[in-house]
Amino acid sequence: MSDIVLGKDIKTGKDVKMGYGTLYKGEPELKTLFYRFIDWYTSYDRKSLPRHGIFSIVGRRTNFYIYDHPAITNMCRTAFTNGDAVFFQKDFFASLLEKRQTRGPNGEQNNLLEFILTHELAHILKMHFSRLKNYTPEESNLIGDMNINLEIRRTFKWQYPQEQVIDFVGFRDIDMDLYGHLSEESIGRLFMLKRNEILIRDGIDENTASPSQKMNALTEVIWGKRAQDNDKSQSSSSGNGDTTQEQSIDSNSDANNSDENNGDEHKGDGSQNNSDEHMISNEDLANALIEAGDKDLADQLGISPDLTDEEKAKAIQVAKDKLTNDLAEAQNDRKRAENKGIAIPGKHIEDALDDSLKVDRQAKIKWNLAVQEMIYGNGMESIENDGLMDDIFFIDPTDMGLGDNVYIPAQIPFEENKGSYIFILDTSASMTMDDLEESTAEIQGMLEGIENDETKIFLVSSDTVSRGDVLEINAGNVVEKFEELKLYGRGGTDLTAGIVSAMELVQKDFPDYPISGIVFGTDLGDTAPSREDLPDDLPPVIFITSPDSYNTHFHAAVKDFATVVTIEDGSEANFDNDMSMSMSI
Repeated sequence: MSDIVLGKDIKTGKDVKMGYGTLYKGEPELKTLFYRFIDWYTSYDRKSLPRHGIFSIVGRRTNFYIYDHPAITNMCRTAFTNGDAVFFQKDFFASLLEKRQTRGPNGEQNNLLEFILTHELAHILKMHFSRLKNYTPEESNLIGDMNINLEIRRTFKWQYPQEQVIDFVGFRDIDMDLYGHLSEESIGRLFMLKRNEILIRDGIDENTASPSQKMNALTEVIWGKRAQDNDKSQSSSSGNGDTTQEQSIDSNSDANNSDENNGDEHKGDGSQNNSDEHMISNEDLANALIEAGDKDLADQLGISPDLTDEEKAKAIQVAKDKLTNDLAEAQNDRKRAENKGIAIPGKHIEDALDDSLKVDRQAKIKWNLAVQEMIYGNGMESIENDGLMDDIFFIDPTDMGLGDNVYIPAQIPFEENKGSYIFILDTSASMTMDDLEESTAEIQGMLEGIENDETKIFLVSSDTVSRGDVLEINAGNVVEKFEELKLYGRGGTDLTAGIVSAMELVQKDFPDYPISGIVFGTDLGDTAPSREDLPDDLPPVIFITSPDSYNTHFHAAVKDFATVVTIEDGSEANFDNDMSMSMSI
């Protein structure tokens, strides 16, 4: 067994243990059933279409494992993904298989097994390991679970007894209304905002709150109730089958004989020793196997605890390339189905993935060129002047019998009234003072070098609407004007109303200066504006946000009329056209 110590490693001094040697030593029959189910899930249906849409396609190139390895079971007694493969603990799979073989009162099949397999594949398809890396593992798992579970509920009309999913993330009646239209990034921001409100209500400073206090507050956000105590939270009810004792491990299994094994073991302290992680990194998985004496097994799985940043970046790119191929296959299958008048579930999931991958494929430039191009670009234009000669001659005039030089018109600088540019500062409650100060610092930096007196730069504050005074600013007075700016509202965020009302304020107070561009400093804490809801004379728009707040789906929604860039040294943005760019991730 893996707890037998063979000696000490000469290099590290750590105990060398006898390895388990394999992921699975259980009944061969159960392993056969496991892979038979995987084959069915990823197969084509009778109409030669992928049985579960793009999930079947992604599943065909994903490795699946059933395990009873003690070290991995100690990490997760249900199911998890490492971003490359999907792992099912044997007792958990057996319990789901038994549920699937039961029928409801109306003869309906229990689809909880399909739900959980789809759930884990969705973490891979949505690239959650790279997209949600700014949160703790517990937070990122819950954020991803909310988005995934709501999408699965919308996509597949599966059946499962209510008591088996009642505590899953995203299964409350209000969850679809609250979060169903939001991306993972937007859900994360809303979770953190509501969590911090609960901490403030309880007299706890969010900056000094313990991981346990933060997790208890987040539990209340997600389930509307407090965790049972400071050591345990309900975060195990994430929607991958890991809820209460009855909902996770079969009642006859050894893993269900104590409170420690009841499937409700996500500690609220944010530590890495949780016994039920559902997004486990390759590094953590490799370390667990190596510590258990199974380095060879880690090598066989192709995982390592010592990947360089370059290797990690390469792995992410490989994953994106695979998803690009999967998406192309899914889109071709969808076209075939539509030609036959057949509907395949999951089109909105394919569209979201397509948007993300398109953003990633675009050419890159430094982010701060976005605003420079907007403001300075017109000053680089020129016009032809036939009264002045250029210094390039097409032909020697004497060869044509002419006494005068033949020349092309000269290109001379063309200056036009550049009008005005509006900097809108999001002052909603979700914007911290650090966010506001960071945005102001960026505005000041952008103003450096603007010497054209004909260009007016205005500063406006906005939450659900642009309010207060329109302040004219320049590099010399931006800090002073920021102090004068009244931070109205501090409520919700309405980006559409903020843009519309800011344009109205400037057009009213400065009618002689047409609006040539808008820069909106925001945390993107709202759904993306729709072009049809904005003025017909909308100028180019740039949304500036922090890396933590950047939202691929927001960017994709506004790419036809705006650009989204981040405030980050060395981050990059993309030109869509001469005045519109989009962020690259």
